This record gives sequence, C-alpha cells and structure tokens, in this order.
Amino acid sequence: MTSTQADATPAEAQPRFEDGSWEQAVLPHTARIEAPGTANHHFQGLCWYRLPLAMRPEWRGKRVGIRFDGAMQRAEVFVNGQLRMTHEGGYLPFFLDLSAEASKGGEALIALRLDNRDMPGVPPGKPLKDLDFCYFGGLYRGAWLVVTDPLRITDAVEADRPGSGGLSIRCEEATRDSARLFVQTHIANGRGTAAHIRIRHTLLEPSGHPAARWTSKVERLDQGRESLSQIELRITHPRLWHPDHPWLYTLRTELVTDGKMLDRRETRVGLRRVTMEPGKGFRLNGEPLELRGANRHNDYPWLGNAIPDQAQERDARRLKAAGFNFLRLSQYPQSPAFLDACDRLGLLVAPCIPGWQWYLDTPDFKAAVERDLRQLVRRDRNHPSVLYWETSLNETYQPRDAFYQHLVRVAHEEQPGDGCFTGGDTLGRKDAASIGYDVPYTLWTDFYERPMAKELAGRVGFHREYGDYEFGGENSTSRMARGDGETAQLLQAWNYQWTHNQNLSWTWTLGDCIWVGIDHFRGCSEDLPISRCGALDYLRLPKYVYHFYRSQRDPNLRRTNVDSGPMAFLATEWTPRPTGKVVVFSNGDEVELFLNGRSLGRRKPDAGPDTSYQVPIPDADPNYWQKGEVTRQDAAKGRGQRQIPGDVIDRIFDGGNARHLDHPPFTFPAVPFERGELKAVAYLTGRPVAEHLRRTPGTPAHIDLSVDLAGVPLAGDGADVVFVRAEIRDASGTVVPESGRPVRFEVQSPGELLGGPVARVEAGIASVLLRAKAPGRIRVRAVAEGLSGSELSVDAGS
Repeated sequence: MTSTQADATPAEAQPRFEDGSWEQAVLPHTARIEAPGTANHHFQGLCWYRLPLAMRPEWRGKRVGIRFDGAMQRAEVFVNGQLRMTHEGGYLPFFLDLSAEASKGGEALIALRLDNRDMPGVPPGKPLKDLDFCYFGGLYRGAWLVVTDPLRITDAVEADRPGSGGLSIRCEEATRDSARLFVQTHIANGRGTAAHIRIRHTLLEPSGHPAARWTSKVERLDQGRESLSQIELRITHPRLWHPDHPWLYTLRTELVTDGKMLDRRETRVGLRRVTMEPGKGFRLNGEPLELRGANRHNDYPWLGNAIPDQAQERDARRLKAAGFNFLRLSQYPQSPAFLDACDRLGLLVAPCIPGWQWYLDTPDFKAAVERDLRQLVRRDRNHPSVLYWETSLNETYQPRDAFYQHLVRVAHEEQPGDGCFTGGDTLGRKDAASIGYDVPYTLWTDFYERPMAKELAGRVGFHREYGDYEFGGENSTSRMARGDGETAQLLQAWNYQWTHNQNLSWTWTLGDCIWVGIDHFRGCSEDLPISRCGALDYLRLPKYVYHFYRSQRDPNLRRTNVDSGPMAFLATEWTPRPTGKVVVFSNGDEVELFLNGRSLGRRKPDAGPDTSYQVPIPDADPNYWQKGEVTRQDAAKGRGQRQIPGDVIDRIFDGGNARHLDHPPFTFPAVPFERGELKAVAYLTGRPVAEHLRRTPGTPAHIDLSVDLAGVPLAGDGADVVFVRAEIRDASGTVVPESGRPVRFEVQSPGELLGGPVARVEAGIASVLLRAKAPGRIRVRAVAEGLSGSELSVDAGS
C-alpha cells in the first residue's frame, strides 16, 4: 500500500496506523502516474509503503528477509514502528533481515518511507532542474521475500565481500572445441552448530542435457564461519554466446548436508571470451566484432522508472530489431530484468555507475561512488551480456585522475581475472592514458576532430554518444518528433548517418552509440522535457532514423524472436513535397522503385565521396548549428517545431557519406510526384527479398486499433503494460499523418488505461498504455469525431 503525502511522519510506520484508504500497490510501482510532458515537474517528496507480513511457523529458525531491487532514492525501513535501516541510493538493491521476527512468529509490519528529493551527496547528486534524466519516485523495482536455511549460499550484494559473496562465474576459455568455466561459491553457516557440507554443480546445455558436473568432497563448516569454493568446469564442443546466437547454459548449484539439499541456485551462463588489444580491437570468441550501439535510459511514459519486466524485454527486442548489438545503460544501474533480456536476445551492455556532471570532493560522496560501483559489479557480474563497466562519473570532467584510477582498481578487485574491462570518459583527465580504461571514450576538440591517435597512441577508442548535441546543442536538429514531418525526420536521419560513417572511418574505433535509442524524459529542460533525439520516440514508435539502423543489419541473419533479415523502407509519406529526392533504407544490394506500377529503375547503394557536414544555406556559416539559424519556437506558437529550409533535403542525402557503412542508403535523385502508390523492392543477388509500399493518404475515415506486444504477451499480473495504438486511416487503409485530433479510449475490466481516456494523435497515431489487473480478455474501443470507431480484444495471460 502507498500514499504520496508531501509531509509524512513516523505515524505511518506504526502497526495500528489506519491505511485502509491507501492505494493497493503492485510492484514495480511509481509514486504517482504523471503525464509525460511534466517530466521536469514530476513528484518529488515523501511516499510510504506498508506491508503486513505474517510469519509462518515453518520459518522459525530460518533466515528470512526482503530484498529490495530499487527504491528512489533514500529508503528508511521501519519494522513494527522501529527504524531498522536506512539505505541511500536509488538504483541498487538492499536487504532487510527479518530472521528475529520470524523466530518470534506473529505478524510484522514493514513500512518504507521513500524520499526522491534532490540529494547532492547521493550519486548522481545533481538537482533535478539541471539533470538530463529524472528522479522518478517509488518502489519502482521488485521486492523479494527470501527464506533460506541459516546455512546457505550467500547473496553477493548482501554479503558485502570484495570479489566474493554468492556465486561468481567467469569463462576462462571459449573456442569451438572447448570452454573452461571458473565458478566461485560463497557459503555462510549461520546455524548454532557445525555442519558437514557438500557442493554440487551441474551445467545444463540449452537443450537441458548436462554438459558438465562437479561434486565437492564433504567439508566441515563450523558455526558462524564461511567457506569459499573455487572450481573449474570443462565443456567440450560448447555452444558459444554471441549477439548473433546467444546460447545460454544453466548452472545449477546445490548445497547439501547430511544427504539433504538445503539451498539451490540456477544461474544463466553464456560461454564467451572477450579480448581487447591495441591494433586488434574488440574480439569475441576470437572473432572481430564492431559494436553498433545505442544509449538507453530506463524510463517509460506515465510510469517513470517503474517498468515491468515484460516491458523491459519489449524495449530490448525493439532495440535488437534495429540492428544494435550493444547498449550503454545510461547513466545509472538499470533493471536486472533488462539485463536478463539482453542475455537472451544477444545484446552486449555497459552498465554505468550513477553520475552526470556532478562531483563533490568529500569523503562521503567518494565513498558512495565506490559503494555503487562495488554493488553494481556484484549484482551484474554473471551476465554474459556485460561487456565492460563504466567507472567514470559521466561528463564530470574535473581532472580527478587518482580517483578514477582507484575506481578502475575497485572494478578489478570485484571481478578478478582477465575478463573484467572498464571504460569511461577521457576528456578532462590530466593524463587520459594513466587511468587504465580498457575502453577509453573518445576525446574531441570540436565537432570534426577526434585526437585519439595523438593523446592515446596505440589505443582503441569508443564513441559513447554521437549524433545529437554536436548538431546544435539544446537546439539540435537531431531532436525531432514524429509529428515534425518528413523533412525533419530525414534531417535527423542524415545527422546520424553522416556521423556514424565518420566514426567508422577511424581505424582505432571499437564502435559507437547513438544518443539515444529511445526518447527519454529530462529534468533540465522547460522547453524540451522529452529528448526527441531517439530512434524510437517515448511511445516506442519508430522514426525514420530507426529504419536507417534496421538497414545496417546483416540480411542473411534471421532470428525467431526479433525482426531480422532483409528489409526496405521508403523514407517518405508520399505527399506533395519540396523535393524530388526519395531515400530508401535497405540492406539489399539493389533497390527498384515503382510509381503506380511503373518501374523508375534500379539503383545500387550510394557510393559518393565523404564530405564535411554542412547545409549550404546562402550567406550562412556552414556550422549553422552553432549559429542559431535552426531554433525552437515559443510554446504557444508551436514549441518543438523546427524552422527548416524547405529544400534542405536537396542539400543532404547527396549520394555520399556512406563509404564506411555496412549498407548505404539508396538515393533516387529526381522522382516526380504523382498521387498514388510508391513501392521500393529490395534485391539480393538478383532476387527480390523485401519491399515497402507508400500510398498518398486521403481523407481520414476510420480508426484502426492494434496492440503493440513486441513479441511478448501481456501478463495479467497487475503490473505489465502494453501500448494500444489508434491509427487514423483513409478509406483505402493508409495511415493519414495528421496531428492534434483527440481520440477517446474505452476499456473493460480487467483492463485499465494509463494516459487515457483521451490521447492526442501525432503523425496519424494515438497511443495509450493498457494494464491488465488480472488474467482475462480485455476489450478496448477507440472513437474520434468524424471517424468510424474501432474495437479489439487483448488476452492477458496468467
């Protein structure tokens, strides 16, 4: 249960406090449902959660507790009215021990007082009004009741042992012929007597068949003592984990005493081996792999940070379908459920410590940063998706070389062996090479220059962010909404194409990450509380640039769980327009264009020269993004719209700036406009493999309803949410790219709408979030003035 009182008192912690009027909370839970446009004014303050927990008789003598995966951002935990613990930091787990209450029996009242107000001493620390993301409140991740024998396999975060605690798994060798797995197991005996223990490990193949086994000898473990087991498992002819084939094994670990199994853990394991060497770059299982990445923030419309596990996986699937093989988890630890999805889908990740343009030179702040890093590594070290740890405070450029050197050492202490890698900012360091990052982020002196070869000679480098800020800062021409129209989306796509091509031209490049994969919410901007530079917008709808990245996929790689294979996308709405140029994104080797059934010819991919970026506005500096020619307007006059010259597309997509891309676009220079049907057909080795059709939209006629499951069924657990889309279509079924029309949604139980019942149409689509409060069939209806309505049924599973 929860309340969002602005000024709470400890009365809420008392067992007899009357909470019957409080909201029933299902985790993950946000402190307040809020409209996305209020991101920089969202709720900050105190909220309370209360849980009466009946202690079962069979728990007597057991170790009982609750693990909280994330609570924003100072948590005070009361048990039966007494303050038991305080935890600072909103992104990492903490553990409440209830063993004493379990031994007494009866009921324990657990109450949490959460505070998500600005806290300069708690990383990331920067006040919300200056922060490029948000401190959304609430118990926004899961909480787990943990009941074990006092003799147990420990939890790594709870154990708080450098380089130890729980299970630590690392792959020491990974080839097609064999693999070696190093497994470390930490056991604690909290019993009042000694015990004789045995540990069993069984590695199960993806098919479920055993691939390796190991059983220890019997060991005596005295009361109050700990044991650290270190063993090696050998696997012949392993299935190796890779973004293109993310095979997962399961390690079953069992703790046995006197023939009885006391504790069992199952851990997903990916057999893969990473190396990074100067001159050789990044190699996975001995093979080179270039990182094609995106930055990702952990937020969601109406829910803030409280994203259900299934929705976390839908995000991962959408980003994987875009052709990305790497995600930088900006700029704080993200949900374990998201990392689980990346393990399954084959997305490499870089988890980050909390930080953004903020540093306090105090012992407490530096200790908090170190604690965050230690707990992050302990929580996530077994994920095969984790490529490296970002150990710098993002964009905090004060030359604190000694502190960052220390953080690199901390990461290696927490994850021993040669499979631990670190990365971070090099800009602002006195001696960038001395920090010791395995993945140093690229330096820059201006938009054009990346002086890596000079300042980090012989090193590889990674472009952690590109495509947004360099094109105009807060007035960036990469910050485009779907509703800004065809020209704006093409300009955004060009910015990313031009920079991605440039990044790949440098021989020391490990890869790059666009800023950002999905539009996120910002605290630091009154004008633009939603970033708009994403490939997907905040409602998870694709912009043109999303399809540009889809076109960089390998057309021969097909996956069953995400969109893959050959593709084609016409980057036009096919309406009257100021240019005759038509751009097609495709991973084919040829594209043929048809207009109302007539072939306009085939083209090979663009192969022109690389040029410096400029839009040749007459009498204007080519660095126009620094001069303010492209600006946002006042809110009342259409805030968010860009003043873009009508012929800008004729001066970009010049048939070049694509030499380093896997699959350059296809630019058709002079296509006459004619109402009707425009179709692009992609070919591979002479065979048609994909096509995309555009029709000139007519008058809006009806609504077409759909549910965006992204391949993950809706769960009727009271937490999961999916987007319901209402598309405005003409009589022939073509989406009409209008904006502003309101659509009213209606839903029947067991469903409920977030963001409804009225939603605004943008670029022909209105979206709301649908939650299933229980399993069952949910009926949704949408109506709008002057249009035929639409209904659909959505099944929510148990």
